[in-house]
Amino acid sequence: PPCTLGSSPMARFRSLLFAAAALAPSQGDLCVSAGGCGLILLFLLARVAANRIRRRHYLTNATLVQRTNAAWATVRDSEDDMAYLEVTGLTCGAFKVLHDKFGPVLRCVWERRKGRADEKRGRKRAMGTRDVLGLTLAYMHMVSRGVSLQLIFARAPATLSRYLWDGIHVLAVTLEAMPEARVRWPTEEEMSEWASLVERRQPSLKGCFGFVDGLNLPVQEPADPFLQNAYYNGWLGGCFVSQLFVFNPLGEIIWAHLNAPGSHHDSTLAQELYRKLTCLPPGYNLAADCAFSAQGEAQYHLVKPLTSAQLRAHSEDRTVDVQKLIAIIRRHRTAVSIRQAAEWGMGTFQRVWQRFQLPLPWDKRKRLLLLKVGVRLHNFRTRMVGLNQIRTVYAAEYEGALYETYRHTHFQTVRNNVFF
Repeated sequence: PPCTLGSSPMARFRSLLFAAAALAPSQGDLCVSAGGCGLILLFLLARVAANRIRRRHYLTNATLVQRTNAAWATVRDSEDDMAYLEVTGLTCGAFKVLHDKFGPVLRCVWERRKGRADEKRGRKRAMGTRDVLGLTLAYMHMVSRGVSLQLIFARAPATLSRYLWDGIHVLAVTLEAMPEARVRWPTEEEMSEWASLVERRQPSLKGCFGFVDGLNLPVQEPADPFLQNAYYNGWLGGCFVSQLFVFNPLGEIIWAHLNAPGSHHDSTLAQELYRKLTCLPPGYNLAADCAFSAQGEAQYHLVKPLTSAQLRAHSEDRTVDVQKLIAIIRRHRTAVSIRQAAEWGMGTFQRVWQRFQLPLPWDKRKRLLLLKVGVRLHNFRTRMVGLNQIRTVYAAEYEGALYETYRHTHFQTVRNNVFF
């Protein structure tokens, strides 16, 4: 009788075995059937192995180099600024400053786990605190698949994933307690200082101490159609999360609204910022684009370029004399020019911490954790390394000695390798 084959390879083998036994009435036929079943068994085992390779393949410790010969071990021991910048986004000095705070916290977390059943005792850990920090920064800094990190750090996927999320959680706690990474609204004295930096570059603009703009980052699409609709951005054609950043002339983030659904408009996210603007001292303002439509007192603290309709209305207004029209156009051009600083800030954030160019996790807690780490890492790098386009344009004298040393070393290396 015909046999029904199961869906799994073992079910198929059992069905074929029973069919062969049913077709073997004599002892001789049974021997032949047993031999045929053996061939069938070998064939099915080969199919199982092929399916396993096709469905799941990964690196193992046996296929990786020794940990002492890993690429990260060479970079870590070299203490070369350019190598550290390429892998972690920080110079060697900034990495050491961060590790001095990061290492004790991570060791404390490991000590607390020693009593847990899933934590093995007496075995040396696969990664030290410097390795975990390097892995976490490389994950944030580089656009790469997991296999690239496995090759750089010479660790298997399970080990790498466990240490990576340990590092992200500990780095979030560490950066939150560090003044170099803090996100803080300025005092009136700082506003005055920053406004003078902007005025030095744009003499016609008085009292502008920062630049505000929104940033949409891609996110994994949820299965729930209602949530997908909330995060869908029709202008960009995909699921996104919206952020709002305020940068100062030093390139630092001084205010942020994170992890909002991508369908929300920038002006909707800025409601809390508008309340802050109403409390500003007279004469201070932020540079924004036309999307920010503040009402009441807050509108007097935003410097925005005019829309095309507003420009046309001013040009067609016969009651406006030529000198006033020229002043309006100059102020409009100044507002357009100053807006470029916010774009530099967004570009620096995404180009340095390239993890935010990839879709963020759908889990909102993991996503918020990554965003907070990214924002504080941006401030830490800006203050400790100094490589920031806004700072270079508006506050070149604030660049640290470490950045000057790096720039001298870098360009000296370039000169030594260029032949004229």
